[in-house]
This record gives sequence, C-alpha cells and structure tokens, in this order.
Amino acid sequence: MERETLEAQILARLEEPSTPFTREDLRRAILGEPGERVLEAGAEVSAFLYAHPEVGARLPGQYRLVVLLLDDLEALAWALEGAQGSGEGPVVYALVRGGRPLAFLAPDGVVLAP
Repeated sequence: MERETLEAQILARLEEPSTPFTREDLRRAILGEPGERVLEAGAEVSAFLYAHPEVGARLPGQYRLVVLLLDDLEALAWALEGAQGSGEGPVVYALVRGGRPLAFLAPDGVVLAP
C-alpha cells in the first residue's frame, strides 16, 4: 500500500467520533518517546532559524535537518538512526543542548549559533 493512501486512511480513522485516541497519540505510537522529543526539538530549531536568518543564510539552500539532542542519548540515537534514510539534499546536523541550538554542522563547515 502506498504511504499516501495509508496516511489518508489513518487520518480518516482519526476523524471518526468513536476513535479512542488523538493524532498526538498516533504520532507518539509511530515515533516513540525519543522521536517525540526530537520532533519537538526540531520545531524549536525551526523557530530559532526563523528568528536568526543570518544563521540560515550560511546553510545550504536545501538540506535535510537532523536534530541531535546532546543531553538525551536515547533521542540522539533515534535521530542518528533516522538520518541513515534516504532524502534529498545534504544533511545538516543541529546540535542542541538544554533545548537551545549550539551549532549546525553543514557540508561547508560549522555554523555556530549566536
């Protein structure tokens, strides 16, 4: 079954009133606890890049962002395992500690967060 079809079926099921779980429950079940933490940190990194366009300007035009939580070894391992998958563009690693991006490891070098 194609991924889009499966996702459509899952979303349709979630819209049914008798469904005993929420979208967040489903996301947590698919990603697991470490994936949830990486996803939340990814949102923070995106907000950081939006607030600091000078940092984003030093990154490639298109890239795959891999968020590495340096203070959460379980989430760090989860993110590194997921980084092995295929995707378009170079990989940029966001190094995060204490919920704050410290640096971005890009193909052209390290970009430090202000």
